[in-house]
Amino acid sequence: MKTITRILSFLFTLLLLSGLLMTVTVSADDAHSALLVDDADLMTPGQEEAMLQRMKELVEKYGINIAIVTTRDLNGKSPEAYADDYYDNRFGINTDGFLLLRYKNEYDKYVHLSTSGVGISILTDYDIDLIFDRMQPYCDSGNDAAAFNVFIDALGSEIDDFYAYDKIWIFVGLALGLIIALIVTGRMKSELKTVNTQKYAGSYIREDSLNMTVSRDTFLYSTISRVRRETSSSSSGGGSSTHHSSSGGTHGGGGRHM
Repeated sequence: MKTITRILSFLFTLLLLSGLLMTVTVSADDAHSALLVDDADLMTPGQEEAMLQRMKELVEKYGINIAIVTTRDLNGKSPEAYADDYYDNRFGINTDGFLLLRYKNEYDKYVHLSTSGVGISILTDYDIDLIFDRMQPYCDSGNDAAAFNVFIDALGSEIDDFYAYDKIWIFVGLALGLIIALIVTGRMKSELKTVNTQKYAGSYIREDSLNMTVSRDTFLYSTISRVRRETSSSSSGGGSSTHHSSSGGTHGGGGRHM
């Protein structure tokens, strides 16, 4: 009887472990499949599989969120609001990442790119315009899969450049700091060659060098400077303009009819 009980217990344990492993596998697959949601049915299954693989590689390499979503209905929202809310609901508020929204039906066609966290710094307004310029011919011809691949290519290149640039300037800063420190300490050392070590601290005091008879504190004047605080959330020049989603998250990005 004990032997049978042990066998049943062992089989139950194996079944439980198998169920846990299946749950983990399904959860991982669901997380990755959510990176590409083709509700507008603009791609073939083969195109989706190949594109999802490329996106997963970028996500795993940089630890950053990337999603492509297609839809025929914005549920009464603007493309910007739809993309921002979708990103916040899927990945969380102010996390690092990008979401490309493709809105397309018989009445309208639109592309919007929402950026969040460090993604706002990686893709400036100028970068986004360049990406849309490259996507435009494919979107106009109805080849949305090719347009999305152009986006992934450009995004991967921009992320590579961003992190490579950061690493270069870290090393440059360290090198310049070391050089300046060596120059300054070298000059200080050369100026101290005539100084001899004294045994007592009193040797450094010059007799009758200071004779203070009267001292007072006199207030002369004060100066107040006022600088106007900027209230706009938009950046100028080559930066990224930002706005807030309905969830309170900060997003950059831009959109275009095409």
